[in-house]
Amino acid sequence: MAWTLPPIAVTGAVIQASWGNAVRSSLDDVGGIDHVWSVLQTVVDDVPWTWGTDNNWAVLNRASSLGANTPLANVLVGSPVTPAIAADSLIISSIIEGDVLMAARRGANSEAFLHYDGSVGTLYLMARGVVFLTLTGGGNLIVGTASAPATLHGLDMSTLATGDVLYATAAATLGRVGIVDDGDVLTLVSGLPAWVTPSPGYSDAEAIAAVEGEGSLVLTGTLGIGGAVTLGENSIILDESIGTDLKWSGFACAGVAGATLAVGDLIRLQDTDNEWLKTDADGEATAKGLLGICISAGTDGNPFNVLLWGFVRADAKYAFATGGAPLFMSVTAGAMSETAPVGSGDIVRIVGYAHDDPDTIFFCPDSTFTELV
Repeated sequence: MAWTLPPIAVTGAVIQASWGNAVRSSLDDVGGIDHVWSVLQTVVDDVPWTWGTDNNWAVLNRASSLGANTPLANVLVGSPVTPAIAADSLIISSIIEGDVLMAARRGANSEAFLHYDGSVGTLYLMARGVVFLTLTGGGNLIVGTASAPATLHGLDMSTLATGDVLYATAAATLGRVGIVDDGDVLTLVSGLPAWVTPSPGYSDAEAIAAVEGEGSLVLTGTLGIGGAVTLGENSIILDESIGTDLKWSGFACAGVAGATLAVGDLIRLQDTDNEWLKTDADGEATAKGLLGICISAGTDGNPFNVLLWGFVRADAKYAFATGGAPLFMSVTAGAMSETAPVGSGDIVRIVGYAHDDPDTIFFCPDSTFTELV
């Protein structure tokens, strides 16, 4: 595909146009008009049209595609850093190192709108003499410059400082929040980000003073206490209305299961290997000693949790009709009953009391027991 030049009128100047190696015309100043080409001039594909005494600039219509970073004689020199282009592409290239400046007249003056600094590989976009975008040779994008900052979505970029956080104040509008002091934390104030000073930590005395006089203190999660707790003229109040199945409120400890155990099972500590097994009122060996309620499912040899005293709910295990009735260890392994055992050799031992809620019990095992004869 060739491209054509319109008729050219030259006044008081010298023009040299080259097609290939042939010089088309060299004109000297003769009168008002040196020369007029009255017909369209055609430049064929793949033949560069050059400017300058030393052919510093070249324009070429590339008929076929060209691979990335491919040299092209008298057009793309050295080791080009160029993208791949399709067939019938126009190439404009400088042969020697120099700048590219594009300007337009505004009023009585020419104003640049694009400047490429060939010595450092930096591209500037500007308007009315102000650079508003810079692409550096190192790959950085700079909005404005230090001497002439730009405005981005309503934000004056000259106000930016190290550590600033940008945020949207409204649709397509930017705001900024600057840092204040080390250790501040970022939070929301009226829906917008803001740096605030965090609440100070408490000494032991300050922590005690902070909760004195409070009607109640609710803690979620695990609370570790390294020293003694003095209750004074007060108490620890357990939650006796267990609102969720398989939950509890009381004093507990960790243990190791000696068999498969389910939440709600009545269990005993085996004194020979310190593992927990289900109770059985059929005999003293399986009914005496420290008792507990399984409050997390356990398997043989693995850790689990044991309720030593308190309230526990197990819908699948408990269905005691009479609130406040004593509960006895059952001759069924791991179970409790509102009826005491009656067989010879059975162990009668109270282990707790039924609750108003049939699925909840208060576990407080008696340390004594009776063996039937």
